[in-house]
Parts: sequence; C-alpha cells; structure tokens
Amino acid sequence: MLEALRPQIGAVLALVQGRVAELGARAHQSHKRHRGRDNVPVYAEGQPLLRLVSPLAEGADRLVAEEAGKLNYVLDVVLPLRKQDYEQDFLGSVEQFERLLATAEQRVLVVDGGPNEERARSYQAAGRLVVRNSDLIIAIWDGKPGRGDGGTADIVGYAARFGVPVWWINTDANAPGRLLSSLAQLRRPAQAPTGSAAEKALSEYLAHTILPPDHPEPKRNGTLGRAVHLACRVLAHDPPPVQVYLRETEIPPAGLWTVYKTFVTWAGGLAAPSSGMKPAEGTVGKYWEAQYSIADSLSGQYAARYRSSYVLVFVVSALGFLASVTSLAFPGVGSLCTVVELLVIFSIGSLVVANHAHGWHERWITYRLLAELCRKQRVLATLGRGVPGTEISALANDAGAELGKVPREAWVAWYFAAAQRAAPQPAGALNEAALANAADVAREMLVEQIDYHKDRRHRCRAANEKLAQIGGSFFALTAALVVLGAVYPLQPDNAVWLNITGCVLAIISAAFVGIRAYAEFDLLAEESDRMLRVMEAGRAAIDATKFGHPLASQDLGAEISTVAAAMLLDVKGWAQLFRVKAIDAN
Repeated sequence: MLEALRPQIGAVLALVQGRVAELGARAHQSHKRHRGRDNVPVYAEGQPLLRLVSPLAEGADRLVAEEAGKLNYVLDVVLPLRKQDYEQDFLGSVEQFERLLATAEQRVLVVDGGPNEERARSYQAAGRLVVRNSDLIIAIWDGKPGRGDGGTADIVGYAARFGVPVWWINTDANAPGRLLSSLAQLRRPAQAPTGSAAEKALSEYLAHTILPPDHPEPKRNGTLGRAVHLACRVLAHDPPPVQVYLRETEIPPAGLWTVYKTFVTWAGGLAAPSSGMKPAEGTVGKYWEAQYSIADSLSGQYAARYRSSYVLVFVVSALGFLASVTSLAFPGVGSLCTVVELLVIFSIGSLVVANHAHGWHERWITYRLLAELCRKQRVLATLGRGVPGTEISALANDAGAELGKVPREAWVAWYFAAAQRAAPQPAGALNEAALANAADVAREMLVEQIDYHKDRRHRCRAANEKLAQIGGSFFALTAALVVLGAVYPLQPDNAVWLNITGCVLAIISAAFVGIRAYAEFDLLAEESDRMLRVMEAGRAAIDATKFGHPLASQDLGAEISTVAAAMLLDVKGWAQLFRVKAIDAN
C-alpha cells in the first residue's frame, strides 16, 4: 500500500527542491542590485543544500529517504536506540536499513533510549528531535489517533505545537496532500489547504522561511531624527540589516566611546572578573561559539557608542546651560559663552545625527538579541535541541512594529533560523560521557551568567545610590541657597553670585538625575536579582540530573531548555526597556 504513495512523496520533495532553488536564485539576483554598496552576499554561491532528517524506521520513513536520495537530499539520521537494539524491530529488513544508514556516513545521532518498557518513549524522543531540527515534516498517516507515545499522530501533534508545518500524505493514495500549519488545522483537517492550494501555501511558507524579511523604514523621532531619515532615503543609506550585519568589522572602543565605561566604573566600581566559558569543543559547539562571539563583540561595540553618547549629551547639555547662565550674569564674556553654546549645540546635534545615521541604538539591541540566541543554542545544540521557533518569533514580533507591518528586528529571527539550518548536526551517541560534557557546558554558561548578574546587580545598585546621593545633595544645596536668599537680604553683587551658584548646582543635579534615569540602574539591578534566583535553581536542577538511566538526555535537555527560556524572557524584557530610549535632541 505504501508503494502507491511514492509519486506523492517524490512530488512534494521535488516541489520543495525546486522552490528553494528558485528562491535562492531570486535572493542572489536581489543581492546583485546592492553589490556595489554592500558587497556581501546573504547566501553562499551554488545550489542550496537540502537535508532530510529521519529515524529510518521501517516503512514510511525509508520510503521518504529513498525518494529524497533520488533528488540528492543529504540524509541525517536520528536513531532512538543503539543500532543493535533498534534493528530488533525490523529483522526482516536490516539490509535496507544498513544501505540507507551508510548514505548518512557520519551524520548519525543515537538517542540514549532504552529497550522494553522505554521503547515507546525512545521513539518519541527521536521523533521530537527530528521535529526540532526540521522546517517541514512529511507525515504519512491515516489521520487516526495514535496508539501511544512515539507514533505518527503523537509526532504530528508535537510538530503542530512546536510550530513546524506538516505535509500530510494520507495512506489513502487517492487523497491529495494537505498542509497542516497549526493546531486548529490538526483538529479540523478539513480547514487545511489541499491539492494546489496546499502547494501554493507551502511555496509561500518556503518564501517566508528562505528569503530575508522586508525591512521597514527605521523609526526616527524628533526633528533631527526625521531629517536624518530623509537624508538616508535620498542617499539610499538604509541597506537591509542582514547585509549590514554580514559586512560588519570589529572596531575596539576607544576615545569618546569609553566615556560610559569610565563613568560607571567611577559610580559603581570596577567590574568583577567573570569566570567565562571554556572554548567550545566539537564541530557543533565551535560553530555556535563563532556565531555568538561575532554578535556579542559587535553588540558591545555599539553599546559603548550609544551609552557614551547619552552620557556626553547630558554632560554637554549641562555645559551649555552653564554658559547661558554665565552670559546673563557677566555680559562681558557673552561672546565667549555664545561660542561655547554653539559648540554645545553642534556637539549634541552631531551625536544625535551619528546615532540615527549609523543606527547605534538599533544595532546594539538587535546584535544583543542575536548573541543571546546563539549563546543558548551553543548549549542546546549538543543535545539536538534548539531554541523554539515561537520564542524566536516573539523576540522579533515584540519590536513595537505597527500592526500588520514587519518589525525592524524580524531579521534577527530570520538570520538565527538560517544559522540553525546551516549548522552542523550533532553526531555520535548521547551516552553518559556526552551528557556529562553537555551538563558541564550548561553549568559554565550559568556560572558565567551568575557572575555577570551578581556584578551588574552590585554595580547598578552602587551607581544608582551614588548618583541619587550626588543629585540629591546638589538639589538640597540649591534649595538651601534659595531659602538663604529669601530669608537674608543680600547686596546686589552677592545676590548675583548666589543666583549663579544656585543655577550651577541645579544644572549639575539635573545632569546626574538624567543620567541615572536614562541608565535604568535600579530596574537592571532588580532584574539581575530575579535572574540570579532563576539561574541558581537551574544549576541545582542540572546538578541533580542523573545520567545513568535511559533517556537522561531528555531530562537534561528539558532543564536546560527551561533555563534558556527564562534567559530569553530576561533578554526580551531588557530589549523592551531600551527600545524606547533612542538618543534625541528634543
């Protein structure tokens, strides 16, 4: 009966192959129009590489693998049990299994499943791993409820919850294929597109998946921001963010861009040394470490520019007010004060224009989001897991875009998904040694983050308290001078000096209060306090995980995924806090 389904299987595999090749060609053609300015292609040259991830179970799995092999798909295999135990389930077709397994070469991952009573859960673990590493599931299914864990119905339901579309080929060869894209369609299959409508929906899904998202115009607040935006449009100075990221080069912060670090060191103390993470081992770990390092370094580079800029804006603004007050009190130095005021206006305008034109604020946030996704994936990937697609989309979709429009930060989710697609797949056995190594990497990440949040909590609280004290002290002195002038009549000359002193103190107080409010030291300290509790609990849970029993990888993976989700929630809240704090001159 399954043999009759070969044409449908081959047709959907060919549809995916042809559509991806077409989309790749379109992306290259689009890049050529920008090559003179960007000079960095989004895609590598050559034909797209398509992978089929399969457990090679007897029947439908092998049928799909054979048809994929005819179209030159690369085969990655996930075994639910040790090979010798797995073969006990299909003694009559071991030769076919061995032949297909050989085509996968070294791209085989063996889940730490167990025979007998653990068999169903082992199949379920392998099926879910396939879903987590796929963009599309091909399910040959009769549409009936499954008989337990690990069956087709169970894995199709998991795919729907995980956000991976399912191309359903009914075991009734006369039924056309359907594309199930949601839990609602899984519950009511009649609502899912079928036939040509399903092929069209699949083509649209592939386009959305493969092509970089459209990038809407950046938000530019204030008069200067709108002027910069207009100039960028006239000069075509707003290339796609993905290409901007790919052509980035590291520039160590120096000069003006160390102002924020120097200021925080003065206010909150020196940063405590971090334990850091050891260099990654293995192909998978090294791949994600490289992805993280690039995004992390660039994020720090633009954070230094953005943060130093707003500190400079407050400091320079205070100097401008002081010059204005001085010119009123001493007309003889009015010309000099005017020059100072003009320099102040020019300096603030230059900082605001540079921030808008080069997108320091936006790049800081988006590169930080990407770095944090890659940090989590470095740990999860060794277990064949990944950051859930729903979590990735949430980071981008919370970017504050107008209803119905693509958010500016959607490229982060797209690029990370593309990096996942291009990443080497884990291979070998998820045995006790491999799990111990994965747990060590997870602990290193947690220890590093615990050190970071302890340091941030201490420095932010110290800086917040120090700035509050200084600002409050200057305000109290200002109030005291006002009371002094009201209670004791002064000579005109003394009254002038009293007023000047009061204005100077008020300006200094306002500058410290402004920097303190803009930096959000108190909120960051509270968030670090919360994250420390989460991470300590996560570390304890990982330490308590035992590796000597079947499917221990699922327990460890679940604990790491829980911690990763909490860390992403923290990043999401941080991004929402600072998205609205772009530098402006108004």
